[in-house]
Amino acid sequence: MAADKFSVSVIDLVNYLPMEMKRLAAAVTEFGCFRVVNHGIPTTLIADIRATIRSLFQKPIEVKLHNTEKIISGSGYVAMNAQPDMTQFFESFGIYDAASYEDVQTFCSLLNASPSQREIISEYASKLHSLSMDIASKISDCLGVVDFSFQEWHGLLSLHNYKFTKESIGSVAAVAHTDSSFVTIIQEDGNVGGLEIIGSTGNFETIDPVSDSFFIIVGDMGTVIS
Repeated sequence: MAADKFSVSVIDLVNYLPMEMKRLAAAVTEFGCFRVVNHGIPTTLIADIRATIRSLFQKPIEVKLHNTEKIISGSGYVAMNAQPDMTQFFESFGIYDAASYEDVQTFCSLLNASPSQREIISEYASKLHSLSMDIASKISDCLGVVDFSFQEWHGLLSLHNYKFTKESIGSVAAVAHTDSSFVTIIQEDGNVGGLEIIGSTGNFETIDPVSDSFFIIVGDMGTVIS
């Protein structure tokens, strides 16, 4: 059965007026997800990081396996079919803490990233961490949780690759799950869909992608607070 369509709340991070705060609180507590625009990450950098990651996934498997960080599940390279909830269509890299300069540089060295790729990954990780801090702070504020800082929290950066062919489009790449995080930030590609969430009715609902925006999912820790 086809999934239903879901209307996603859009939060403007630049024109963040009192009404936006109310809409954010409703999105967090009622739906558990929203989309942000005017997030401050340049479209050129988004295009560059996509090209860089595609290039890294084309490296030989013996190179990709150098990304072996296993502090938590998914914080290192995950090969296709590596876990019970993974399939032949999915693989990923992981940087345990995108806020850590050392973690990012270690990842780049292990994957033999070029100087330009290293610069792109470092800049993107830094800006994404800043975005995550801004979003987390706005969520806590709109819920009335004051004087709380997220600056010391780790931010896992997962880089995914989905290898679909024309024949396999429509297949499941990852089984239904919740994220253990406070929030999950998904970079959207307006040309690629496939993301589905379970709505309030218990049915799967499709999320239409929007170019150069970020889709935010409230994880298990965020659910507890909200």
